[in-house]
Amino acid sequence: MGIYAGLDISLDAVAICIVGETGELLWQGKVLGDPEAVRAALERWRDGLVRVGLEAGATSEWIGGHLVDEGFPVVCLESRHVKAALSAMTVKTDRNDAQGIAQIVRTGWFKPVHLKSAAGQRLRTLTAARKAAVRALTGNEQIIRGLLRPLGLKIGAVTRVRFEARVRLLIGTDRLLLAIFGPLLRLHKSLRESLADLHRQFSGQFVRIRPADAS
Repeated sequence: MGIYAGLDISLDAVAICIVGETGELLWQGKVLGDPEAVRAALERWRDGLVRVGLEAGATSEWIGGHLVDEGFPVVCLESRHVKAALSAMTVKTDRNDAQGIAQIVRTGWFKPVHLKSAAGQRLRTLTAARKAAVRALTGNEQIIRGLLRPLGLKIGAVTRVRFEARVRLLIGTDRLLLAIFGPLLRLHKSLRESLADLHRQFSGQFVRIRPADAS
């Protein structure tokens, strides 16, 4: 007999509903909002599970990714589709939403959303962090250039490695300018070192993670 599970995920808890092949309710409950608690609740049904459905979202990606790594047949549902399917419910609760999601994945009337594995999510987080570091470093350089320009001091085309030296050459021994730009240049150095560290981590992860792991 095919078994289907619906998960309604919030920040602190996960409502779980298990239904059978013809839609009969087999079990309902609520567990803590962490992957291990959800896995433990689903474990007794593992052999018969056809689909485990959850709605797309940041927390559901975290929990769903771990379930994927554990070998559960997880499907992530497009949020608008779930909202439309559950709109007929007169009483909206986490418990009812979980049951509705279970019925949706049982019938197959849903639009799946790609769900990354836990390893893939970590790689995406690292990529986002590296992009944020690039934006922060670029912003720091733009601020320094913008502050120097009204003083008639132009940095011009220069590599990031030579950026600080070029600025210090322009401001010379001017005590006020040293006091103003010193903290900004220290921040520039820190951001450059942080970006280099993130880039090394990214390069190492890219080598270690197989294509299937990053899906």
